[in-house]
Amino acid sequence: MTKGKESGLEVRQTFACFRCGTGFSKRGGNYYKMHSDLYKGLGYLPYCQKCVNEMYGLYLNEIKDVKLAIWAMCRKLDIYYKESICDNTVRSSSPHLAFSSYLVRIDAFANSGKNFDDSRIDADELWPIDGKPFGLMKEPPVVEPVADEEEPEDEIEVSDKVLRFWGAGFKPEFYVELERRYKVWTAGLKDLEPAEIALYKQICILEETINRETARGGAVDKYISTLNTVLGSANLKPSQKRNDDADTELDEMPLGLWALKWENTRPIPEPDPEFEDVDGIARFITIWYHGHAAKMLGVKNVYSRLYDEEIERLRVDHPEYEEDDDETFLYNIFGRADATDGDDDTG
Repeated sequence: MTKGKESGLEVRQTFACFRCGTGFSKRGGNYYKMHSDLYKGLGYLPYCQKCVNEMYGLYLNEIKDVKLAIWAMCRKLDIYYKESICDNTVRSSSPHLAFSSYLVRIDAFANSGKNFDDSRIDADELWPIDGKPFGLMKEPPVVEPVADEEEPEDEIEVSDKVLRFWGAGFKPEFYVELERRYKVWTAGLKDLEPAEIALYKQICILEETINRETARGGAVDKYISTLNTVLGSANLKPSQKRNDDADTELDEMPLGLWALKWENTRPIPEPDPEFEDVDGIARFITIWYHGHAAKMLGVKNVYSRLYDEEIERLRVDHPEYEEDDDETFLYNIFGRADATDGDDDTG
């Protein structure tokens, strides 16, 4: 698109439709892509999507047959017609969207440069309307290249759901890659927001575009830059992804959160029997540290109660004696003074 200046005003070029005259700022999204021989210079049909759909609708209303309407549009617009692709389109698409689906399917690499004259239709397939044939002449015999002879009969089918999701204008094999990449990116994700879906779609389109441009030897710098921007918007860059096992996080993490993280992710296991608290050190600290402190401060709780019970258990009471039983008291303390001597005399 070129820009110019006229009378001091900036003039922006528009792409006008050959049928309705409506101008568009760009062809992409407003015109159907087409790389047949007649349109290979533009890469698009010269009629906007609205006009193409209206023309197809007129044929469909008059003929009352989807397949015949597609054939008539191909003849009118000089678009390559292929029986197998048309059959697949009719089976998988709604009648009003059949021609737009056919355009996406027929604009494949294998059909690039072909037009209606290259269509292979039998001579007796003359489709009349009101008793008058369309005027299809028998196709002159042509020598088909080997590539066409080896071309598989089954074409890639693109459903209407896929077309609505990704938008029209891509080649069938491109849709296949987009669907595959989207499943990889969104695997395990549920209840995605519309904004998230849009970002994942952009990522898939950019990735596949980069691969195709790289294969062609084209420049991919702008696509890579855009992809990095989209990844950043989706918070999917590797530098943005949190790594729970990264040691760098421990430097900025408070001690309490650090301990909580380890307890939630890697809790301390139960000790082996040989490492259990066989000496009762936990009870010892509870009673003589927590319990003693609570007793000193006059706090009545479970620690002070355990402390009182342990003190009571270890308390030693000396025996009490009557006042006239001093001899028994002294005997219990010192023993009999002559006990050893008496034993020696009897021995």
